[in-house]
Parts: sequence; C-alpha cells; structure tokens
Amino acid sequence: QIQAPHLYLEPFLPQGVPLEGCDLACGWGRICLTLSEYRQRRIHACDLADSSLITLQKLAAIRELKGVIETHRVDILHLPFADNQLDFFLAFDIFEHMIDDMLRPCVLEMLRCGKVGCVLYAEIPMEAYCPALTHLQNWNQVSLCAFFENLEVDGKRWKMRQWSPFIPDHFTFVIE
Repeated sequence: QIQAPHLYLEPFLPQGVPLEGCDLACGWGRICLTLSEYRQRRIHACDLADSSLITLQKLAAIRELKGVIETHRVDILHLPFADNQLDFFLAFDIFEHMIDDMLRPCVLEMLRCGKVGCVLYAEIPMEAYCPALTHLQNWNQVSLCAFFENLEVDGKRWKMRQWSPFIPDHFTFVIE
C-alpha cells in the first residue's frame, strides 16, 4: 500500500505555523516516521503497546526527532488532550478493527480534541470485512463518509476532502 502524506495530509495543513498532531494507534511509527515535514511540528504517537512505543522512541532518536515525536501509552477512546488542541490526526489501519460501539466514541473524541480545520489522514480498508483478520467493518466509500460526517461535537463535524478510486483506502477528512 502507498503511504502518501504529501497528497492526503500536507496540502490541507496551514504552512509556516507550529502544528500539533496525533498518530492514533501508532504502533512502531510506520506513519509518523514517513512524514516529509517536521519543522514546527509536535506529534503525539499514541498506542497501548509498550513494546511498539519503545521501538518508535528508538527509531525517532535515530532520525533525530527527539522532541518532535513524543510517545504516549493511551487508550484512544480517552485521549489525554485538551478540547480543540490538535491540528491533525494520522490513523492507519485501526477503524476497521473497531465495532461501532467503540468506533463512535473514538471518532467523537477526535472531534473534541481537534480544532476547526484539523486534518485526519486515514488508511481504512474498504469492503474488507474479515473477522479472522479482526476486520469488523465492511465499509464502502459512501458508508464510511456517512459514518464520519454524521457525528458532531460542539458543532464540529468531519468532512471528507480527498479520496481517489485509484487508492481507495486513503482518505482526508477535515473538521468544519
């Protein structure tokens, strides 16, 4: 699969200002470590697995990203961030593993923490229901967008801004 922050994240972020983001269920950092731009950024890499966070800390140190990527042992249903704190989210291969009763609070929590204009770059497999692989959702592009766009916190909603049938599992949503 292609990882393309230059197409799905960077064009939607303000330039020349400090930005704060969150890599949800980051694992060892396969997404936050691929960004091309780190100046004026702080990335909170959140996961429950201590071993993944330790690996990410080592990889971030090798890439001289100490102070840019901070790791946090976090349950993503209860994010430790203030309301309207974050400018972007990275979320790869997590939402398909969550039933609606978990997914809804997670997406609402992201809306709470995200500012208006906050960008979500997500990789979400489409039509991938397979309990053996723990894929518990079976979205298509329309049903996924409806799910995200119909949730609201304090008047804020996600709006899909970027999607292509050529890379159907990658999405950009922005909080409006």
